[in-house]
Amino acid sequence: MPFAELADVRLHYRFDGDDDAPVLMLSNSLGTDLAMWDPQVPYLAERYRVLRYDSRGHGRSEVTKGPYVIAQLARDTLGLLDYLRLRQVRFCGLSIGGMVGQWLGANAAKRFERLVLCNTAAQIGSHEIWNDRMDAVNKRGMAAIVDGVLARWYTAPFIAAAPDSIAATREMLLTTPASGYVACCAAVRDMDLRDSTSRITVPTLVIAGTYDMVTTPAAGRFLRTALRARVTRNCQPRIFRTSRRRPHLSPRSLNSLPDGSGRRGDFPTKRTCDRTQQCTNATTGFECQIAQRHRLLHALVGARAFDRTHPSGADRVGRIAVLAA
Repeated sequence: MPFAELADVRLHYRFDGDDDAPVLMLSNSLGTDLAMWDPQVPYLAERYRVLRYDSRGHGRSEVTKGPYVIAQLARDTLGLLDYLRLRQVRFCGLSIGGMVGQWLGANAAKRFERLVLCNTAAQIGSHEIWNDRMDAVNKRGMAAIVDGVLARWYTAPFIAAAPDSIAATREMLLTTPASGYVACCAAVRDMDLRDSTSRITVPTLVIAGTYDMVTTPAAGRFLRTALRARVTRNCQPRIFRTSRRRPHLSPRSLNSLPDGSGRRGDFPTKRTCDRTQQCTNATTGFECQIAQRHRLLHALVGARAFDRTHPSGADRVGRIAVLAA
């Protein structure tokens, strides 16, 4: 179980994949640990050396005295890269991990070949909302907020259809150190990246979920608008929907993704894509995530132009798309 001893924090991290493959760094969401990515890692590790880590105050990483700030969490990321002697990587962050990614893109662009900002925003909620949540956890522990978090993260149909996934997420939230969670809540509460996001020059993909009630499609569109000033050829947004409020990478979807050559992979046969670019998985009745994963892997791989014959490949690498209705 490897740990990085940084200047003021001890971080737990893990590698998966071939040592010679390009490094993809994953940064998880508030209240989770690196196991959040377990379903995706076997597929990502086929083409990347996947680096995961527990954020300060989460998982097996050290819980230092709070409150934290986003810049502090981002510098932890840079410190880990320095510790591992990694000059440049590809970065994918979800929720607070995407906020860290925004700071890194604006302040340490040379360390990152590409960014993927998943279900995140430049600013989230009011001080009152965050203070109420922090007070609840301080008084009653993580159990006080778990049900509300699950309701915000997943749609009712998905909760009903995937009890094992929900149970695993619940357990992860309940085992998150309360003081570390509260310290990171303070970082999100005090965060305002609306001005600095426009300084990002790293090729960036923004992903938003249609039904996400916290990091909303509007928040994703704001990021896209802010980033457009730094991109010479801008794309148009594409409409995709997902059965989850936050479109985690599904193993089924990743199994159908393109390889590093930029070619489009084979899609499941029971699936349709209409001209409005809203995809439906006819097998499960859920709105599929395949097209989102297709675009995400292209953004990470950074290969050739997308295949324009399919709506999931309508933009070129290095341009910005919001996957949201």
